[in-house]
Amino acid sequence: MSDSLSTTQRATIWAGADALFRQGSQFVFGIVLARTLQPQAFGLLAVMMLFVAFANVLVDSGLGTALVQREKIDNVTVSTAFWFNLLVATAAAVAIALLAPLIASFYREPVLVPLMWAMAANTWLTGFITVQRAMLARAMDFRTQTLAATFATVIAGGVAIMLALHGLGVWALATQIVLNTTLNALLLWWMHPWRPSLTMSMQRLREMLSFSGFVLLASLLDAFAARFYTVLIGRMQSTRDLGYFNQAASIKDFPQLTLGNLYARLVLPILSRNAGDQVGLRIRMQQAQVTAMAINIPVMLGLLVTAHPLVYLVFGAKWLPSVPILRVLCGIGLLWPMHISNINLMLATGHPKLALRIEVAKKSLLIAVLVLAGHWGMMAIAWALLASSIIGLVFNTVYSARLAGYPLYRQCLDLLPYITLGTAMAVAVWIVDKRLSGIGIAIRLGLDMATGLLIYVGSSHILKLQAYRRVRDLMILALKRSP
Repeated sequence: MSDSLSTTQRATIWAGADALFRQGSQFVFGIVLARTLQPQAFGLLAVMMLFVAFANVLVDSGLGTALVQREKIDNVTVSTAFWFNLLVATAAAVAIALLAPLIASFYREPVLVPLMWAMAANTWLTGFITVQRAMLARAMDFRTQTLAATFATVIAGGVAIMLALHGLGVWALATQIVLNTTLNALLLWWMHPWRPSLTMSMQRLREMLSFSGFVLLASLLDAFAARFYTVLIGRMQSTRDLGYFNQAASIKDFPQLTLGNLYARLVLPILSRNAGDQVGLRIRMQQAQVTAMAINIPVMLGLLVTAHPLVYLVFGAKWLPSVPILRVLCGIGLLWPMHISNINLMLATGHPKLALRIEVAKKSLLIAVLVLAGHWGMMAIAWALLASSIIGLVFNTVYSARLAGYPLYRQCLDLLPYITLGTAMAVAVWIVDKRLSGIGIAIRLGLDMATGLLIYVGSSHILKLQAYRRVRDLMILALKRSP
């Protein structure tokens, strides 16, 4: 790659490639598996992922974020983080294995016992990855992560499809998770030269935990609360209903995670480099957030209005009960980049305790609302999640004015042109979709997408919106120069 590209531009291109290829591959494999397996298998997957997500956060212990945020580190610090993470991973794996019978009994699904044992092994393997990823993120080296993750995703997805076609059901999904983690760990250790030394400093660990302890607690709350619906739906209704809800969440998550993971991996290092400059923080945050939202707004609104033809064509008629849920959840995906940037602002400026206080308030409210909504079914839970996301955004921006001089109303004003264009695009696509309801579903969806793209991109070009021009220029750089 030419030296004319900055480190941030290189990182953005490679992180974008990682998000596109990895999430894209997972989405394609997910489509094949959804058309092959029954909704109940995906309900069991949702249960597994609740514990996988919780355990992964526990294994990281917030030390990955601490390594990225710290101004200077040495091998003693990194090795200490690695051995501590591996120790926690071992303890978490043992805990999951021991709790497996209780989990299976709670959901009235005996098959969850061996499935949770598989997830315990996956948790232990995660302990070999977290520090490697943090070191690469600190160096903004997303090329190595992209190559490793893409290869692991493709191989694991291919194996899962083969097992699903041979009738292994939910075990195809469990195998995909464990194999993906295994391959990713092997490739990162092969491609990245760092190796831990046989040393562990309690002083360094205490220093990191003084920062990461708050990050860990906030992340644990987020991991549990974000998937708390699996407890309610799986217990109060059925794993089949949970499968429908989880599929709606997965469809929404594809564009959200593709953009959100890219944004989350870039925004903390970028903001951390301007932590001592409030003006610089505000400018960096404004540019990053508006750019992310300029892409996210039309994607999420487009997904909302085309949900029915998209689900019917791509996943099949058996998944149509997911459509109303998906439409509500798109509102959560719409706000996600704003959540990420405001949370990472507190972390980048060295205020993890503030982030924890806000997370406690948000998640306490979320769990209370979900418990109340659980008695009225899946749609009530979906609306409760959306309401909590909106309220949570207000909480997340409480300290943005003080830390970066960038309060919520200023953020919304900066986004107003993109919100307006996105709304106009969504209305036009909805009208086109209704007028074309009698034609073939594939043609109908294609015309919906073409209409939305033409209106949003065309209007952004005519109005010369800055975020559109930044995205366009970055895409041109990525196409002209080989990373």
